[in-house]
Amino acid sequence: MVLDRYILREHLRPFFLSLSVLLLVLMLDTILEMMDLLISKGVPFLVVGQIALFSLAWMLALAVPMAVLVSTLMAFGRLSADGEVQAMWAGGVSPYRMLFAPLIASAMLTVGMVKFDDRVLPEANHRVKVLLAAVHRKRPALSLKGSEGTFVDFPGYSLLFRKVDRKGERLYGVTLYGKGKEGITTVLKAKWGELRISPDGETMTVTLHQGEVHRMDPKEPERYVRTNFSKYVVRISGLRMGLRLEEVGRGDREMSIRMLKERIKELEAKAKKAELKISEIALKLGIRAETTDEVLSHARALSEGKLSRGALGGMFTQWEVLKSYRRSINKYQVELHKKYSIPVACIVFVLVGMPLGIRVRKGGLGVGFGLSVGFFVVYWAFLIGGEELADRMLVSPWAIMWAPDLLVGALGIYLLLRMGVK
Repeated sequence: MVLDRYILREHLRPFFLSLSVLLLVLMLDTILEMMDLLISKGVPFLVVGQIALFSLAWMLALAVPMAVLVSTLMAFGRLSADGEVQAMWAGGVSPYRMLFAPLIASAMLTVGMVKFDDRVLPEANHRVKVLLAAVHRKRPALSLKGSEGTFVDFPGYSLLFRKVDRKGERLYGVTLYGKGKEGITTVLKAKWGELRISPDGETMTVTLHQGEVHRMDPKEPERYVRTNFSKYVVRISGLRMGLRLEEVGRGDREMSIRMLKERIKELEAKAKKAELKISEIALKLGIRAETTDEVLSHARALSEGKLSRGALGGMFTQWEVLKSYRRSINKYQVELHKKYSIPVACIVFVLVGMPLGIRVRKGGLGVGFGLSVGFFVVYWAFLIGGEELADRMLVSPWAIMWAPDLLVGALGIYLLLRMGVK
């Protein structure tokens, strides 16, 4: 116990020091944005302060694992430089035993960060979105940042878009699904669109540009019409946004684990219905295949590159709907796995930090930070790149989100074995 307390004390000072520095670095960009809101847009200081405070949540979620790596490198580096690691080893204390207390502490920290990412982080992200929505009421598209690639529900409609421009004035890659009692009846696809909310917050006007309208009868999918447009205006009533901006919809990063699981389950049910509709149309066309993808392959062969009308057109529209559901499912699954994989980095960074720290020895905070930044850049590049690949349905969400932890953990175990740990 004395040895464990001693080793943990060596971790505390560099942990809190590096955590403070990391939070300051991450806050620099946010501070510039807050100054723009305060000076250029005249937003009250209290509101700006709240946005900055709630923004600390996502910074903390990233900074804690990195601070664990810095503290592990520095603690064992100092112990090794002063000959204490060698003395403990000569006294029969193996590196496994030295690693015991930091691993237990990192496991407890992992559990705490999972709870933080589940309960605190989503609410903080949502509160930032709500405050920004209040600030940018004249540019409502800005409040949808963070919801790219996921369905945003409004009365009678669901909105899907690829990105929001930096000024928050336009949405790009827009798809608007009109919903009736029998399901989706109209699909509007446009290159870009604009949103406007009425002064009373009850009505939103969606102006779409350069797109096409797909209409079908859910009871008779073969009755299908497609038309092109240069401009199309849709008015959505019954928003009830007024001053109750807490009703702003939640994106994937504003959901708890329970919310994400419920949303995934809901989307999977909708995707199943879309698959059944495709199967029904396929039967009417005499197409027989084992999977939905095979059905669509046969359907494309039937169309022979010509303009698809009637039942074939209805099938292709349902396929677009199904792909949208699948993309959204992947996006929510990515966020679900991130709530576990990023906290678990606290454990894998201890595994890799201990043998590296003993090898580095002298170097202090600079060397510790340098190695940590290098590892974390690679780790974060895996997460960001993997998230993009998973959103495009090129890789499995769980596999790519856990790959960085598995790779870094494997490296740590390899380095430990090279130290002669039995």
